[in-house]
Amino acid sequence: MRFYALLEHERKIQAFQRGEATRKKEEEARRRFDEAQAQLNKPAWQKIHEQQDTRPSESEPLEITVEGLFRIAGILALLAGVILALCNMGPGYAAVGIIYLLSGAFSCLGCFWCAKVSGLLSRAVDLLSVIAKRVYNSGNSTDKQ
Repeated sequence: MRFYALLEHERKIQAFQRGEATRKKEEEARRRFDEAQAQLNKPAWQKIHEQQDTRPSESEPLEITVEGLFRIAGILALLAGVILALCNMGPGYAAVGIIYLLSGAFSCLGCFWCAKVSGLLSRAVDLLSVIAKRVYNSGNSTDKQ
């Protein structure tokens, strides 16, 4: 009789533990659902503001790089070509306008190419300086031994 009562008691304990586990899972699922519901109820501007905060901070100044200057020059060259082309599209001047437009486009292309080459060269210099430091440091360490 006692053995049967002991088995029954163990079954009740296991059932209670399973109930606790499912209750915890339900509470976690309910909490995640409430968070998702709260996220859906937020206005669109607030969601975007939380996802993207890309404003530069006051302490970090913007860096002026050679690449950036080439890109700005390319954009200005393209704008100048478009403006000159529009100004010279009158009768008899269409060919000159197209020439201005093409020259602005090729100048823009050249400036963007120079920006890309400048960036690649700066990366190559950084890589070579790291290699040189390692070679120099490894040479010094073998001399000391």
